[in-house]
Amino acid sequence: MGKIPVRGINEIVIRRESMANIDVRKAPHQNMEISETASDHARMGHAKMNKDGNYLVFFSMIGTSAVLMYFLMFLNIDRAEHVVLSEIRTYMTFIMASVMTVVMLAFMLNMYKNKLYNLLIVAGAALLFVVSLWLVRSQDTVQDESWMTSMIPHHSVAVMTSSNAEFFDYRVAELAAEIVEVQEHEIALMEWLLADIKANGPARTPEDADRRAAPEEFPGVPKAESIIGDIYVTP
Repeated sequence: MGKIPVRGINEIVIRRESMANIDVRKAPHQNMEISETASDHARMGHAKMNKDGNYLVFFSMIGTSAVLMYFLMFLNIDRAEHVVLSEIRTYMTFIMASVMTVVMLAFMLNMYKNKLYNLLIVAGAALLFVVSLWLVRSQDTVQDESWMTSMIPHHSVAVMTSSNAEFFDYRVAELAAEIVEVQEHEIALMEWLLADIKANGPARTPEDADRRAAPEEFPGVPKAESIIGDIYVTP
């Protein structure tokens, strides 16, 4: 095996050192270039977001407003225990949210400028409005329990308005007092039926309904005669 000249060995060592020095010198520059490229992409993304508008914030506003609207609809019920999750009120919330989406977007077009996104938002809101309105009007998805959970807060509104208003016509006062008595009884009846159906299932036959008949009276339901004195304004 022939010997490598000393000069050749020195050249190999010098080349390796040069390559190592080049790599060491380039590494920081390469890292800086990668970092600068990532920063440029981030700045471009932020710039585009600022230009077109932050749609995530927009949908967050709509979602938050929809949840608040749902629970605000219970502010005119008579008592807190009549707050029952309602399928129909959910559909009504979707209707209001879809309309609010279009209205808010129309007033904020100077902030949200992406035409494709805006078109999709309006189309989605229109579809949500139509489907929700159909569900409210058709009642196709409403069955025994969902019907009663919708009616309980509805009856409670009638109780609240009828028992707190002031009446100067005695006939109207009698009507309001009777409404309070009837609606309170029906609320108690629906609450009893919900509990019975949950425990025993629906009564599918007249015989089963007779065997599981609801009580004729419920404790705590006021009589019209005791209500009229509170709502009629004597001359």
